Amino acid sequence: MVKNERIIKFPVPDWKRLFSKEFDKITTCFCYQYDIDEGFYGPYGFDSSIAKKIINDFISDFLFYDVIERNLINVNNVYRNGLYVSSDGNPLGNEIESYSMAVKKNELRKRRGLNEIEVKKPMLLSMDSECKIPDKVIFHLINNHIPFFIVNGYMPEAGKSIMIFSDEVVERFLDVVRKYNVDICAVDNIDLMKSW
Repeated sequence: MVKNERIIKFPVPDWKRLFSKEFDKITTCFCYQYDIDEGFYGPYGFDSSIAKKIINDFISDFLFYDVIERNLINVNNVYRNGLYVSSDGNPLGNEIESYSMAVKKNELRKRRGLNEIEVKKPMLLSMDSECKIPDKVIFHLINNHIPFFIVNGYMPEAGKSIMIFSDEVVERFLDVVRKYNVDICAVDNIDLMKSW
């Protein structure tokens, strides 16, 4: 095992909520702690060299939804809070691109005095904040079997944390963690972690 570094599994905290409590039972949270001393004190975050490798391997199949740009973008870290969705065969990027094109075409039609064509707004565009994920977006992703996770920061415990909503994605994440031989532990409550 890698010394002085670990992944900690914990339930969804009751504070700084990004989504409703109804998802708590299917959500698994993970944080990373490194430079841990004998008293289990150490900083949190995916900032050590091993943690960065874990994240880079894990998110290679995921895109970050940028609520400002209103687009899915490639990333190689989890520095930004918000929603990350699988890039593997899901239609979300195409839906956003098609919608943007249709809106532009409607602007041209309007200038020419033509009737606008009704365009269905993609579900992801209902997100207007990285700090609050609408339940309908989470339901949409789950019901359409689109792998995703959410990143949120918790202080003074946990730091940058990953919240995963399916056993399959949890196993993918833990497989990467095991590949790097990092210890995995669990706590029943975020308050049981040492503050940093």
